[in-house]
Amino acid sequence: MSDLKLFNIKSGKAVELNSLIVSKERNIQRIVEENSDILLNVRFLKSEHAFKAEDGHNARIDTLGLDENNCPVIIEYKRDGKDTVINQGLFYMDWLVKHPKDFAWLVLEKFGKKVADDIDWSQPRLICIAQDFSRYDEFAIKQMQKNIDLMRYRIYENDLLLFELVNSSSDENNKSTTNSMLKKEHSTNKKVKTVIDKLDAASSDIKSLYNELDDYLLSLGDDVQKKVLMHYIAYRRLKNFASVQFNKNEIQIYVNVDAETINLEKGFTRDVRNLGHLGTGKLEITIKNLAELEKAKPLIEKSLTRS
Repeated sequence: MSDLKLFNIKSGKAVELNSLIVSKERNIQRIVEENSDILLNVRFLKSEHAFKAEDGHNARIDTLGLDENNCPVIIEYKRDGKDTVINQGLFYMDWLVKHPKDFAWLVLEKFGKKVADDIDWSQPRLICIAQDFSRYDEFAIKQMQKNIDLMRYRIYENDLLLFELVNSSSDENNKSTTNSMLKKEHSTNKKVKTVIDKLDAASSDIKSLYNELDDYLLSLGDDVQKKVLMHYIAYRRLKNFASVQFNKNEIQIYVNVDAETINLEKGFTRDVRNLGHLGTGKLEITIKNLAELEKAKPLIEKSLTRS
């Protein structure tokens, strides 16, 4: 088990805070469900969702939600790092992707038709939350090519909660497979252009510029994850810090930076808090060349610190 320590600095001296034993799995589940927007950027949808599995047995998903990219999320909890939390979550994920209409109906009832119509099935996620995970758990999820996040938590005295992203896996390790999947998924609707369609249609200069941007974003930390969604490419840690879209001769990057804290430049930065746009973020940055990419980096890094 990892030895996470939290200290309170009083008059220059470090005082270690004691971690508390969570007596029931339901306790951490209640905390997460009541604060899922703040903790995980996930909108809480339903607790203890019961269904009948294909083998005829009854099953129950701990928590269902929608993340900031409008992708379906399953959250499973365990007090310790037992293997069953991942296996169980994968069993539920299989049910989820095979029954999208059941999930969409739950979203329709809670959030309305617009949100239900905008569900993005390109990147459903499984979040496993436990007090710890073994190195075998971390190795195993890397082999699965599924979107799985392992989240470790500790509850300390003085009502303090620590969340740590232990490891994350993605089915985007094979970029060409993801791109082909998105194109195939939406090929029946010719009116819908995916982010990959737009990247393919961009100029060669923009494609080269995106390669530079992609390398830079992924170099910002070992915990940075890249998610190719239907309408944009998200770069995230626990939360998105950059969303990328393409036009033929420019790239739009959306970041979590308040417009009041910077000097807006026409044609480069724009406040989009009250404007409808695809992607997450309050500030739009438009880049067309390497010089503008360099100018955008401090804003991207500022957004990174808030993720």
